[in-house]
Amino acid sequence: MNICYLDRNSLPIPTNLLHKIRQVSLLRIWRVEILLIFIVILSGCSEIPRNDIEGIEFSYKTYVKESDSNKAEKLEKETYRQVENFDFVFFRGNIWTEVVISNRNDKQLTIVLANNDKLNYDYSLYKKDSLREGLKLVSESNSLGYSDGRSFHFPKPNFKITIEPRTSNCYYLHSTSDGRVVETTPYITTLDGYLQIIKRETYINVFFYGSLFVVFLINIFLWRSFKNKIHGYYSFYIIFTAAIFIGFDGYYFENGIDGHIIDHLIFLALRGMLLCLIFFTSLFLKISDLAPKFHVWMRRVVIALFIGTTSYQLIFFNSSIASLHSLENIISSVLMVLVFVMLLISFKQKRKEVRYYSVGLFIYLFCLIIGLVGPRIDFFDQYQINFNFYFKVGTTLETVIFTYTIIAVLRLKEDTSNEQFKKSLVLRDSIESENKALKARITSVSQQKMEFLSILKLLESNLNDEQEWVSFKAKVNEINPSFIQNLQAK
Repeated sequence: MNICYLDRNSLPIPTNLLHKIRQVSLLRIWRVEILLIFIVILSGCSEIPRNDIEGIEFSYKTYVKESDSNKAEKLEKETYRQVENFDFVFFRGNIWTEVVISNRNDKQLTIVLANNDKLNYDYSLYKKDSLREGLKLVSESNSLGYSDGRSFHFPKPNFKITIEPRTSNCYYLHSTSDGRVVETTPYITTLDGYLQIIKRETYINVFFYGSLFVVFLINIFLWRSFKNKIHGYYSFYIIFTAAIFIGFDGYYFENGIDGHIIDHLIFLALRGMLLCLIFFTSLFLKISDLAPKFHVWMRRVVIALFIGTTSYQLIFFNSSIASLHSLENIISSVLMVLVFVMLLISFKQKRKEVRYYSVGLFIYLFCLIIGLVGPRIDFFDQYQINFNFYFKVGTTLETVIFTYTIIAVLRLKEDTSNEQFKKSLVLRDSIESENKALKARITSVSQQKMEFLSILKLLESNLNDEQEWVSFKAKVNEINPSFIQNLQAK
């Protein structure tokens, strides 16, 4: 019989990750980050007068015309259609906004005409010439790096206008779009008010990019310390996210990069961000263990989409941008559906991981929804809090929460490993007890066998006659028929 003995040194003793994680003092920064986020939200809610300047009357009408060409076309109202609140719309063609500004004051005023469009860089401002019945281009210095001659170095189109007392002027704001999202609703504010908007946006960006940088450093530190792929994927996710916002905030454009190149950079960053998000989510929820076939299929689909769209974008470099704006929107929706499918797969067996992941995801989605709905609510509109602001708040909260929840998942994994280790120790003690009992049983059986052999030898020495031995076995068989057979078998 083979007897297996367990050795304590042969048991797999897990590394004490929890102890090392708790020594990482940088992880306490997340609490400070969340506090700073709410401070930024409060500071960003300072009311800035807009469309409500004393003595100034303001009205506008927007006309659009779909076209496959990005060339500017004259405003012929009979060929255009009038729209209202032309924001967050995928559009390809020409956009004209007619703005009427009347100064009822007895003094000259300088105001700023602007909108919140960050994705289109070719705005032109014209002033209606009542004498010549034509449009006159409002000339501004073009030394700021933007192609539309905006007045201030700012990613959103802005034009400084001086209005004489007791006059009414008609302006036309023109732009073309190649299929991207437009946000053309104009507004006016005082010169000081617009400088305050620029200052506030600068503070928000400093905080936003600073927060992303700190969270990125924490993930890089954890990745190098624990060699865990999940921190690597999330580090690249943060890099791609920052690259997208840098493009939206106009930092590429103001440094001389062509607008067409910027579009390509933003799409590549968006694709990389979604790819890292899918891989991060699958590791976070352990999809490869729960649904291995789905995991393999999902990776193949995501990689195929990434290679296919990137190849199309680069092969048709000069013409792909127009169709990519709507195509990427569809692909992003499909990948988000995959994220929710992974959450459903993990719900029963990985409830804690799903709960941790859902906190970051739904806070981000909540801020995104507020950003989309907010401009249509008077309370948000009067404070000049736009979509981009809530998008940044949601992204910052998401990165902080996910970084912290990764640590929570590692703690959960460590607790599970410790519990399994304790169970293995209990099992080892149980097996050792059974081994000892088995050894004692074998020793007892061996002793009984030796005693039986001694008895047989004694009988054999006393029963010299064959007839006596046969008679003895017959009597034993009468008493216990299987005794001699069992004795011989032992």
